[in-house]
Amino acid sequence: MLCILMLSGCSFDAKREKTLFAMDTEIELAIYGKKKALERAETEIARLSEKYSVENLEIAIKNYDAETEEILNTATKIKEETNGAFDVNVAPIMRIWGFYSHEFGEKNYRIPTSLEIEEALATASSGQYVDLGGIAKGYIADRVKEYLVENGVHHAIIDLGGNVLVI
Repeated sequence: MLCILMLSGCSFDAKREKTLFAMDTEIELAIYGKKKALERAETEIARLSEKYSVENLEIAIKNYDAETEEILNTATKIKEETNGAFDVNVAPIMRIWGFYSHEFGEKNYRIPTSLEIEEALATASSGQYVDLGGIAKGYIADRVKEYLVENGVHHAIIDLGGNVLVI
């Protein structure tokens, strides 16, 4: 009888799952909570992945806001902690290797010449062009986690293409 009384005081949320495609990868969300929390998490992922995509990054930088400042400050801190091993100013280097498929219409990877690499490194060191691909998924996972926790979700798996965060 005691077990029945104890279990009747517990509430179990249904498991809800969603698979979507964003940031050039498959994303899987699994939460134990309300359907609305899962839908809003999906909306937040779409918003952030659109905002910080390579195609729209220039707009995000021009419309600099607190959110963009936070992600850039975090990137700067990581760059300092890694003695420059992590650096978001890699866009010119990524471009010459052909990683920005939106510019080429299709994936067109290639090995650049030594001169192209030198020029790209000089441009990268200017800090004018950033690529947040190395930090965006983690940032988005953290934001989704915060949102889910604030909305009563106590158990979830957020898998952003292999970048996994568990609540």
